[in-house]
Order: sequence, then C-alpha cells, then structure tokens
Amino acid sequence: MMMMMMMMMMMMMMMMMMVVVVVMVMNNCNKTNKSKQRLWRLSRFWKSQDKRKFRYKVLRRPPTQNIGIIGAPLVYGQPAFDPTFPISHLNLLQPLQGPCAAPDLLRSLRLAELLRSKGANVKDYGNLEFKAVANDFAVVLGCNYARTVGNANKQIREKVAHTLRNGESVLVLGGDHSVGIGSVSGHASIRENLALLWVDAHADINTPLTSTSGNLHGMPVSFLVKELPHLSPPVPGLEWCEPCVSSRNIAYIALRSVDVREKMFLRTLGICSFTMEDIWELGIDTAVTNALERIDPHAIVVVVVVVVVVVVVAAAAVVVVVVVVVAVKVVINM
Repeated sequence: MMMMMMMMMMMMMMMMMMVVVVVMVMNNCNKTNKSKQRLWRLSRFWKSQDKRKFRYKVLRRPPTQNIGIIGAPLVYGQPAFDPTFPISHLNLLQPLQGPCAAPDLLRSLRLAELLRSKGANVKDYGNLEFKAVANDFAVVLGCNYARTVGNANKQIREKVAHTLRNGESVLVLGGDHSVGIGSVSGHASIRENLALLWVDAHADINTPLTSTSGNLHGMPVSFLVKELPHLSPPVPGLEWCEPCVSSRNIAYIALRSVDVREKMFLRTLGICSFTMEDIWELGIDTAVTNALERIDPHAIVVVVVVVVVVVVVAAAAVVVVVVVVVAVKVVINM
C-alpha cells in the first residue's frame, strides 16, 4: 500500500514538473522578439518547396542566352557632387565612390563567370565614359546636373539599343539610380509594350515639380511613366526622353522609404508595390510571382536593381553580394 502511495506521489510530482516546463516554454515563446520571428520566416522560405518550384518556373530559362554587360559609372544624380573633384582622390570615407566603383567591383566578384556558369554567353562592353557639362551644378527646373545626367543617359540609351540589336539581353551596371532612365528607354526604343519591375527601397518617382532636393537619382521612374508627362516638364538634357511604360505595367519590390508625394502617385495610378514588410510576411518568391502576375504577362520585363554601396565596408559587401545574386536571376530570365 505504501509502495502504491509513493508511486502515485512520484507520478504527481512528475506531472507538476511537466506543467512547469510547459509553462516555461510557453513564456519563452511569448518573449520571442520580432527579429527572431523574421529569422524563422527567412529560414522557412529557404527550405520551402514553394521556393524550389518558384525558381524552376520563374527563374529558369534555356541556357542559350547572349548577354551584353554595360558599365555606367554615373554619379551626377546625387547631391552636391563637384565635377572638378578628382575621382582618384575619393576614398571609403566619401560616399560618392560607391556609384563610380560599382561596375568594376561587380566585375571583380566574377559576375561574368557566374553568368557563364548558368549557360549564358557573355560579352562585356566595358564602361561608358561620361563628361560633365560646364556650369551644370546650379539647379535647372528643379534638377541638379540636368544636362550632365541627360547626356549620360542618352549614351546609355544608345548603347543598350545597340546591344539589343545584336540579339543580346542587356545588363547595365550602375552607377546611381538615374541610370534607369537610359536603361529602360533603350529597351523601349527597340521593343514595345514594356513592363518594369523596380527593385529598390525607394520609389524614385518624384518629378521636377515634386522633388524637394532636385537630385535626379530620385526621379528616374517619373520620366518613364506615360501617365506623368504633365508633372515632368521638359528638362535641359532630357528632351530626348519620352515616357515609355504604362503605370499598369509597373511593379515595385522591397519598398521601405517612400515620400508622401510618391505615395500619392502610387495610389492614384494604382501601381503595384510590395514593401519590405510584405516580403518578410509573404517571402520574396510570392512577392515576385504576384508582381509578375499583376503587370502585363505578355510584356518584356525590364528589371532595374538599384544598388546603394554604403560607407561601412562590411555592410557594402553584404549589399553587393545580394545584388549580384538578384542581377544574375534577372538576366537569365529576360
């Protein structure tokens, strides 16, 4: 009898201990912070079967593609750049080095070799050379360095068009955000009915009339959207640029910081957009798939990946690696 009582007491103690452990685990789960939840979502995405299906259906293309690489080290879309300042004097403590160095830095990371390993034939056309227009520092119609940026993008447009005529897909390595003007316009001059997938933390759809800074790296999309010509008056150096993409054929991926007026444009024009929060919640595979479904599925998708090389060396390395991966996926599938 005593033995039975002792066994019952031991069982009760074990049950109580199990309850305590369960409570502790539940409390610990409740204390899980947002960053841990995001890491869990990210690991779930990388292990998911859906990702493998997405990569096969959306990112795989026949390994017979010809790709032309064009370097466009443009820096004049940024604020307060002095054209007389020698590029050789720039260093990591000065953020203007990033756009100048980006094309060659991406090449040094064996981007061409990576593309060839995917079955593509790659031809590197080298870097375009841009000349600064004298006395172009002053703001003209709400735009800084308008003629310099305009002339540079016209060069980009002509080189992109020439490469497309050779039967090659084009990968433009910038450069600040403003290189998107010439990159997309070059495609539009050869191919009709474009769709634009813009991957960036910023919408870059301010116009000369809505921009508070006058920096052209925050305006490239506004020069390309067909529904915004009345808000993009003729700008010296950019008279050649004609709107070439309908707002219904534009989608944004990874938006994080959008100006009030830009939000108004996105809402009024009904432009498809996915924020970083959306990507954390849905996964990059679902976000890109949904974006491609929303824009015209029969159009040619021109993907612009905007790179910001920050001052911190470690962070810059991470950014560059991510961009190389995205760029490879984009080019193989155009």
